[in-house]
Amino acid sequence: MVIINIKTAKKIAAVLLSSLFMTGTGLAAIQPQQHDQSNNIIQEVRYNQGGNVVIVLDNPNNDDVRWNTNERIVVRDSNGRNFNARVNRADRNMIELIVEGLISGERYNIEIPGLRYGDRDVALNTEFWAKDQWRYQQANRDYNSQSNRNYNLIDEMWYKQDGRLQIRLDNPNNYQVRWNQNRRIVVQDRNGRNYNTSVVRTAQNIIELRIQGLRYGEQYSINITGVRIGGNNVTIRGTFLARNNWRYQQSDRNHNVVDVIDEMWYKQDGRLQIRLDNPNNYRVSWNPNGRILVQGRNGKNYDTSVVRTAQNMIELRIQGLRYGEQYSINITGVRIGGNNVIIRGTFLASNNWRYQK
Repeated sequence: MVIINIKTAKKIAAVLLSSLFMTGTGLAAIQPQQHDQSNNIIQEVRYNQGGNVVIVLDNPNNDDVRWNTNERIVVRDSNGRNFNARVNRADRNMIELIVEGLISGERYNIEIPGLRYGDRDVALNTEFWAKDQWRYQQANRDYNSQSNRNYNLIDEMWYKQDGRLQIRLDNPNNYQVRWNQNRRIVVQDRNGRNYNTSVVRTAQNIIELRIQGLRYGEQYSINITGVRIGGNNVTIRGTFLARNNWRYQQSDRNHNVVDVIDEMWYKQDGRLQIRLDNPNNYRVSWNPNGRILVQGRNGKNYDTSVVRTAQNMIELRIQGLRYGEQYSINITGVRIGGNNVIIRGTFLASNNWRYQK
């Protein structure tokens, strides 16, 4: 029998405990806490100007919810750069964050650990767009619901020829994409007329379509439902021109292509006036170094000069237009409420022609 005194026993115990802490085994209390990765409990995500992000949980059973505001919240852009985030307030089913240094129009990923949801430890992981009044709502978890109306994920559209349109999705995290066989594709012109559309092929981030009966040079809208990306039902929306090799690319993520034209008025002799839809009266800055591109149906560019600008209006003089022809216009270098935007539209060179939203 080996007999040890109390002093020696304490030393042995200390060595054993030290060994356990060093190897990370034996004591559950020192194990890293495991979290469930769950996005199904997110009901709504909202972004407002100034880096304000609000996340609302879906909690129909009124489970106990506790936010550990001492846990680090991680916000990253598509290049992996981190941004500082702090909790502005946290209630039962809601957390409000302030994120510093976001770029308007960029998409961000957010990870929130330290959430106790019922009897589970949950780490939330979701995305948002830094666009004023952007909103994602889960609603009825149906791809025709409000949940998808702000899900802007078209990276590129390419109209080849003869009604062939290719759409590539913006999916930097390479989430699984499923194109539902029961999807609905609606292509419409400005008058609301529908055009028959068939799917030529699909790939992970690509869908190619053939659309019948399009008029060359005309603008059309497209709406695709029945698409699942990373487990979420989404609706894809966009507009395109039926012009050979026409492309839209979301290459400059510091700009938003937005529908802000309230009225276009072609007066005469190449004078075009554009008025913006700005009900909140955000400050509008027209950059004198911005680019204005006016093109005909054959892709020819036309020289354009600015006659005058005002808060919500710009007037242009365009040289060499043919009377009665349709033209596209693209204006960069415009800031509305602190956001960089690109303004796009089409018009007819016909005296007193007007478009009103």
